[in-house]
Amino acid sequence: SDMGSDSRLDEKLRSEREKIHVRKEKIFRQAHDLFLEIFQTGNLNKRLTVQKVAIWIYKEIPYDKKGLGGIFGLGRSIPLDFFKRKDPSAVCRHHALYAQVLNQAFGLTSRLLKCDLDGEGHAANLVRLDTNGICLM
Repeated sequence: SDMGSDSRLDEKLRSEREKIHVRKEKIFRQAHDLFLEIFQTGNLNKRLTVQKVAIWIYKEIPYDKKGLGGIFGLGRSIPLDFFKRKDPSAVCRHHALYAQVLNQAFGLTSRLLKCDLDGEGHAANLVRLDTNGICLM
């Protein structure tokens, strides 16, 4: 997944943005306890599942509050499963991709949303909860 395709960036900067490699099998292994928790209930409640995915991500994948993401750049391919509790280098795009992969694994319709928030690039998720509404993560 190339999160650096912002047309406002000049060509050189776009080519130096990180590429994120999504290895679902490893992500699913990381989230093994989450899968057990959700599937053991036997009743897949969409809203509760989205909440549990969000809580798991914020507990297990620490957010880089400074937004520096020190390991990124230079066009490197970063595996999404790289982020762990001990490494607070994930930013919004990493959380959004994790959420998309996990929500889709639970059968939910989840789409990545790239947008501006206070003039800065931001990534989030749209998750369809029912035919009448969506949930923004």
